[in-house]
Amino acid sequence: MAELLTRISARELREWQAYWQIEPFGTWRDDLHAARIEAAIYNVNRDPEKQPDPFGPPEFMLKTRRRTQPARKSAEDIYDAFRAWAAAHKQS
Repeated sequence: MAELLTRISARELREWQAYWQIEPFGTWRDDLHAARIEAAIYNVNRDPEKQPDPFGPPEFMLKTRRRTQPARKSAEDIYDAFRAWAAAHKQS
């Protein structure tokens, strides 16, 4: 982490934040992709007599995680979090 902080500028960190706002990535997005696949598989195999309405991805999202997109943080907040984490994990 310390190496990352010496190699990445606040500007680049803001660019990554802007990219994430356009094309989110991470575990939340991975869970959404999996939920879409699960919904598709379920819906093509469901009995329309017993379950007339198809399910959507929210019904298949993991219950232990947020069901909505996480709140976006400012680049400064992210940078401060990186610095705090690096300071806490600094090896002597």
